[in-house]
Amino acid sequence: MEIKVMTFNIRHGLGMDRRINIGRIAKAIKLANPDIIGLNEVDRHFSGRSYFKDQLFELADLLEMSSAFGPAITVKIPFVSATGQYGNALLSRYPILSSEVIPFNFIKGIFEGRSLLQSAIQIDGKVVRVCVTHLSFNPFLRKIQTDFIAQRMFRNAFPSIVMGDFNMLPGSGNWRKITEKSTDAWQAAGTGSGLTFPSLRPRLTLDYIFTRGVEVTGAEVVSDIRDASDHLPLTASIRL
Repeated sequence: MEIKVMTFNIRHGLGMDRRINIGRIAKAIKLANPDIIGLNEVDRHFSGRSYFKDQLFELADLLEMSSAFGPAITVKIPFVSATGQYGNALLSRYPILSSEVIPFNFIKGIFEGRSLLQSAIQIDGKVVRVCVTHLSFNPFLRKIQTDFIAQRMFRNAFPSIVMGDFNMLPGSGNWRKITEKSTDAWQAAGTGSGLTFPSLRPRLTLDYIFTRGVEVTGAEVVSDIRDASDHLPLTASIRL
């Protein structure tokens, strides 16, 4: 059985025209027709920048998919008894059996919060572990976060997919640590440049899909819609 997965940093729906448009994000996803999507920089009632909306709820509704959310930052919303959250999310055509949020709180209080969303998805009678993360800009923190992923995320019996915005370059030390334990989908079967950032004139590969226990049959950057976010989505076709 073959499925298509996507990783997409949506920048809370802020397009290159400086407008928030979740419908445009949904359109970009529909264009690629993936079965499972990992999202970064998703707002849920987070702040006025996204009108305090639940962006994951809107996307799940527009795409008619199951969803899970992994907050990296939680804030108190002034004047109301509610909280806002920002972080990673998962959308799936297949049942999400369970989800767990692993906070990257190795050093507290001085850097933007980061986390990893770990989910179990049932696909055609098989359980696949799918993780979504967004690593730090800070080199020291990114190294610690990469070490955690390399040591913990690829050591079980289930087929595994770890994807997201890793803020690292192919061939870097952090990239080598992860690819010692997994396969970079783009390196295995990618076509085109593989560049995902910035979206209008991409010069860097920052977004990745890493796998273990599956066969990658293809990978490509979705470049048809460049104005939805500052990142381009990356997709991979995977045979279970």
